[in-house]
Amino acid sequence: MDSNKLISKLTKRDILSLPGFSGLNNVLLPKLKEMLRAHLIKKNIFKRGVRIKDYLDYYKQNPTEQIKIETPIPSLLESRRLIQRDPSTTIDKESTTTTTSKTTKTKTNPNLKRGDIKKINNGIAKYNAQLKLAIQNKKDYEEDLHDAKKNKDAKVSIDECNYYINKFTTEINELNDKIFELKSKKYNQPELEQINKEILTLKTELDNISKKHIKYGKLETNLKNLIADQRGDEDDLINGDFTENEKEMIKQDIKNRAIDIDKTEKLIEKYKQKHQHILNKTDGEIDAMKNKLNQLQNRKREIENEINKLDKPKSKTSSKRKPKLTPEQKKINHEQMMQQRRENRLLFRDNSQLKREEQFDRSILANEKMIDDLNKQLILNKNDQKQTAELHNAISALNRKIAYIKNEKAQYIANKNKRQKK
Repeated sequence: MDSNKLISKLTKRDILSLPGFSGLNNVLLPKLKEMLRAHLIKKNIFKRGVRIKDYLDYYKQNPTEQIKIETPIPSLLESRRLIQRDPSTTIDKESTTTTTSKTTKTKTNPNLKRGDIKKINNGIAKYNAQLKLAIQNKKDYEEDLHDAKKNKDAKVSIDECNYYINKFTTEINELNDKIFELKSKKYNQPELEQINKEILTLKTELDNISKKHIKYGKLETNLKNLIADQRGDEDDLINGDFTENEKEMIKQDIKNRAIDIDKTEKLIEKYKQKHQHILNKTDGEIDAMKNKLNQLQNRKREIENEINKLDKPKSKTSSKRKPKLTPEQKKINHEQMMQQRRENRLLFRDNSQLKREEQFDRSILANEKMIDDLNKQLILNKNDQKQTAELHNAISALNRKIAYIKNEKAQYIANKNKRQKK
């Protein structure tokens, strides 16, 4: 990498190769640039025309120093709409409310120490935060699926919506199981953990049986098709009116198909021997396994209901009803929600999936977020005149960049309208 390269011109690969940025492959480029700029400002390296060599010179003098990430980094899964938030904030709030509530000996497991209960409460709060996010993601894709069914040209396809709805449904079920396992330890319900293990074993076994039968059925169908084709070719050879060359080709096909039939028969026999204990299970045995699974799942729901009753805090004072929102407040809330969804779509979608106007909006939004962070730095360093001046220069540069992008967008729209009129 060229050490004279401007910091502002760095690609994602360039930034990740700098000291202190290892392990951040999942972070988007605008966020990496924002982190790099904030670090340069904090260490008084930032200036107009700052280059890689300036950054490297600083690290030669301070080789042990590591970058402290001041801003929360979103966890980027396959979902395109994970909300930017600091999960630790949610966890801290929930864990404090859980741990400070008085727990009576009649409810919690008396063998647990105070530290163990605190760990369990923190774990429950952590999974609850992840659960809320998964539920919101699933809800978003259900809304998109509703739109996609109405409009064939919708930006999110029906297949994509179904894929993510199934994905987040599985994630929600897994998180619920983890939460109830922790609660079962807290409220001394060891039976739930044992039932979960038995359910998992039965589900795995039934799924394995289904897969083996499906594969065996495909092999048998393939063999039947080969035999039918073979008989058809033999009939054609006897009764058909073909030239000598065509007859030779049919004979060759018959020989090749005979080889395939022999291979398939051997493959079926080998498969039967290997999975005989599964394929030989009767319908009665499989039904017995399914009935046992249903019984375990019913018992699981009963225990979870018991745990929910124990976990429900007794309110000493009557809970206050939330005040009803006025139509104006509802409108404002709706506009804020739509604005948040639009920002998430612009920031987390691949650039190739956005329209040209949206690509302009994405650049503007990224620069505005960088300005917001610089303004926060400005408040923290208001007593440092030198740093304040540098921050003001950086903000001015970003504002000029936003103005330039807006002008480019306006010109693009004007040219597009002219082309449409023609």
